[in-house]
Amino acid sequence: GYVRSNATCAISLKHAEHKWTCLVRNAEKRRQISALLPDVTLVFGNFDSPALIAEEAAKADIVLNQARYNNERAVKAIFRGFSTRSPTGFYILISGTGILKGEDRRVRSFSIEQTRFTMIPMASMI
Repeated sequence: GYVRSNATCAISLKHAEHKWTCLVRNAEKRRQISALLPDVTLVFGNFDSPALIAEEAAKADIVLNQARYNNERAVKAIFRGFSTRSPTGFYILISGTGILKGEDRRVRSFSIEQTRFTMIPMASMI
């Protein structure tokens, strides 16, 4: 998507001193990302690859989830991977802006009443 591709480019180019790995779904995505970011490591998979996601998260200091915010299986795989390392990594969600308005949409309040969020301890996600 537009936000994901721009965020990935901006972050990885601004911080080229770090090693970057991206999960890509297919050869076309690989071609597109490789053309823009030749120094980024690309791993084939998707959110239906929890073992791969856990394995890659175990190697990462930071995971930027720029895809579906509500894929519980994938998020649990990320935290499972984090749980195998010390110190634990950081999880940053930069996708699914609809999550901010979910309850407002459901009750059709459209920012009239504020949605409340609950922080969930990482240990409960494993």
